Amino acid sequence: MSAAQYLAMERAAGPGGLGMRGSALWFGLLLVGCFRPTATLELPVEVEAPVEVEAPVAVEVVSAPAVEPHPGQELLPPRVRISTDGQRIELLEPVQWIDRWKGELAPEQPVLADLATLLRARPELHVDVQAHESAREQLYGMKPTQRQAEAVREVLVGAQVSADRLQANGYADNKPIASNATAEGRAANNRIEIWILRR
Repeated sequence: MSAAQYLAMERAAGPGGLGMRGSALWFGLLLVGCFRPTATLELPVEVEAPVEVEAPVAVEVVSAPAVEPHPGQELLPPRVRISTDGQRIELLEPVQWIDRWKGELAPEQPVLADLATLLRARPELHVDVQAHESAREQLYGMKPTQRQAEAVREVLVGAQVSADRLQANGYADNKPIASNATAEGRAANNRIEIWILRR
C-alpha cells in the first residue's frame, strides 16, 4: 500500500479516521518501507576540474658548425699529416707487407690510400719515397729497401698520382732513428718515410 492509498482510506473513514487501526497500519507501512516519499534528496556531486596537460616542447637539434681550417692549413686525411717543419709527410700507421724483402705489399693499404688522397689534393708537392731497414738486415744491402720504396711508389701511381712527382730510394740501415739493440728499436727503423722535395 502506498501513502496515497492510505490517505484515501483515512478520508473515507470519516471524521474519526481509522483510529488505532489506522495508526498501526501507518506504522507498518513505515516498517516495511512501503511508504516512500516522492521527494528525493539530491546531494551535490563534486566535479574535478579538468587537468591541463602541457603540450610537449619541440626540441630543435642544431648541428655544430663545421670547423674551418686555419689560414694556410688544410684538412688532411686521418692517417697522414705534414710535419711541423713542413719537410715530411708523416704516416700515422705502418705500411703492411706480405714479404718485405721482395717488396710485396699487403692488398689493403689504408695509409697509402690517404697518402695518395693528400698528394692528389696538393699537386705542387713532389716527394721522395724512402725505405729503411734495421742493422739486422744490413747483409741484404740496398736491394730490399729499394724494392720496398718502388712498391710504394707504384701504389701511388696506380692511385692517380703523377709519376714525375715521385722518387723512390732505398737507404738500407744508413739512417736509423732508434737503437737496434731492442726489438722495438729495430721495428722503428724498419719504416717508410715520405720526404717533400718541392712544394
